[in-house]
Amino acid sequence: MIGSTIFEHGRLGDKALSARLASARALLFPSFAEGFGYPLVEALQMGIPVICSDLPCFREIVGDLPTYLAPDDKLGWKTAILAAAASPRKQLPENVSFPTWEQHFAKLEEYLYKQNIQQNQQAGK
Repeated sequence: MIGSTIFEHGRLGDKALSARLASARALLFPSFAEGFGYPLVEALQMGIPVICSDLPCFREIVGDLPTYLAPDDKLGWKTAILAAAASPRKQLPENVSFPTWEQHFAKLEEYLYKQNIQQNQQAGK
C-alpha cells in the first residue's frame, strides 16, 4: 500500500508540504512520541482529515478533531484510512483555534520552570 496510495515524506519544504497536503485525502501521523505536532494543525486548517496516534500532546493541541488510534492498531488504521478516503473534506468549525508557537513555548517554559523548582525543593536547595 505504501507508495501506491500512501506516501511517506520527510523533510519537505513549506511549498512541497503545502502541495502534498492540498492533494491529500488525509494526514496519517502514526507516532509513538511527538513534540508540538504542527503538521496536524496545518492539515486540519486545510480541511484535511487527520488520523493520528493517541498522544496527550496531540489531544492538547487539536482536541477531538482527529481520529485517534494506537500506533500499532493495524486494523484500526486500515479502517480509518478507508473511511477518510471515502469521505469529503470538512471545514473546521469557526470557533476552533490552535496554539501558536509562542503559546506552546510559553507553556513549555512554565513547565520546565516548575520542574526546576520541584527538583530544587526535593534536593533541599
